Amino acid sequence: MNSSAVSAPTSFPPIPLAPRICEGVGGVSLELFGQVPSWAVVHAARDNRNAPLIRRGEIAIVESDGAGGWIPTDGGIFLIEYVSLPQARYERVRRSREIVKTFLDSRGQWRAGSLRQGIIGNTIYVSDGPYDDPNELSAKLIGRVAGLYLPSLAGGVQ
Repeated sequence: MNSSAVSAPTSFPPIPLAPRICEGVGGVSLELFGQVPSWAVVHAARDNRNAPLIRRGEIAIVESDGAGGWIPTDGGIFLIEYVSLPQARYERVRRSREIVKTFLDSRGQWRAGSLRQGIIGNTIYVSDGPYDDPNELSAKLIGRVAGLYLPSLAGGVQ
């Protein structure tokens, strides 16, 4: 073994980066993370409903305390949890999580949906709501999307 060889560090400090700003999504920016912060949960985007801000396969860093109950903001990006109660004795409660944008519609009611809305190509993008009371929507919000996880930034996965 060469005596001048340097061993790789076992942990990498976070690398400060400029936020990624995407055109056409209302000026929303996301920070890029090389490591998952201790205050965060992660969620993988399953599709392109929030592209170009969050694309299929990208990992969202979500600021969450695990309790939920985040107050919606107009244009805010959140992780929402939907719960479907059993419809028959043999079924179980089903839970699904999605990345959504919360917004006030033209009637002042809250909605949660993707950044893409309407018909785009062969896909129809819809929103959840309306919610007259923001607390009703708040109960479903797990946390605020703070950024994207890119381990290659910290020298991890290449």
